[in-house]
Amino acid sequence: MMKAIDAFLEAIKEAQVEFSERPYDFVSSEREAEFRLYQGIRSRLDAGGVQFTIQGDKCPQPPIVANSGERIRVEYFWRRKDALVKPDILILKTGAHIIEQAVPDEDVELIIELKVCWGGAGCGIALAKGLEQLQYYISNGLPAELVVFRADASTAASKNAAKDMISQDRTLASHVHIAFRDTLVHGDQV
Repeated sequence: MMKAIDAFLEAIKEAQVEFSERPYDFVSSEREAEFRLYQGIRSRLDAGGVQFTIQGDKCPQPPIVANSGERIRVEYFWRRKDALVKPDILILKTGAHIIEQAVPDEDVELIIELKVCWGGAGCGIALAKGLEQLQYYISNGLPAELVVFRADASTAASKNAAKDMISQDRTLASHVHIAFRDTLVHGDQV
């Protein structure tokens, strides 16, 4: 069975090729880009099964006992210790058991944050926000990756701008993937 990180790396390569042909399909909406990446991951990864339990007295939903679901979640509100976080794509380990949206850290196989931008200063802002989210996950020992879809072509200037931001914390570099219209660049390559 394929690991989540391997499925993600294959899906991002495929997504960049599609992105180079139809960039507007990705940068017109972050949700659209999430869906396209989700579909690529899901086609490679066994969706597996997890169990969700909701207690009726603590939530407005009726009680659900051991309701099954797939382990790949998109924009899932996740209660992590004392914080409520919402990763763009959350991949849980097969067999995880979630109670009241609380997911133990050890049940997380991969977190994917995704940003889209047209180019220029807007991409700097998107990358900065993505790096901040990535830093939160990595510093808490969680496996996470960041993908930025940029509608412009890769240039020395755009790569240098990304390098300047990523170099502030080199531990994040290997977890960053920037999809330009003409190429896919990994953070440790800029």
